[in-house]
Amino acid sequence: MSKELDSNLFKCICDQHANHVVQKCMECVQPQYIQFIYRRLCGKAKMLSTHPYGCHVVQVKMLEFCKDPQIMDRFITEILDCVKELSIDPYGNYVVQGMIIHQYANCVVRQLIDVVNDWQFNVMLDVLRRNRETFVMYAQGRQVIAQVKRLLNGMAPSPDSFGSQFL
Repeated sequence: MSKELDSNLFKCICDQHANHVVQKCMECVQPQYIQFIYRRLCGKAKMLSTHPYGCHVVQVKMLEFCKDPQIMDRFITEILDCVKELSIDPYGNYVVQGMIIHQYANCVVRQLIDVVNDWQFNVMLDVLRRNRETFVMYAQGRQVIAQVKRLLNGMAPSPDSFGSQFL
């Protein structure tokens, strides 16, 4: 069944009902039979993350079930390259949230916090602030929150600081 998806993969991912078939394949089929799905998703992170049904494939299944470190590294890099747009997108913001609580992607996010510019940091801070209740339920989310708090505590506080809303 998974091989039959190959020629219609993106049509299925973007379909209200067929995307569930793709998700189930990613969840249940042995990895060697569905590697083509993960490979084909590379290069399409932004398009899929901003799609009403595609975002579920990325957020729920790709981040959770893909075990190939090269594919994951490439895919996560694609997401990080457009994190600004995704964080304000009605569907993409769920992908960004998924990365923050994902075990592998979380390490990338924590490293990214140390190198982003002020504007990018504020975008990430906004995502964390809006979804704090969700992130505190996960160890990885709590790690990101703790790192951001340490960083904010090292900054000179200002009364109208965007970061003060986070604490």
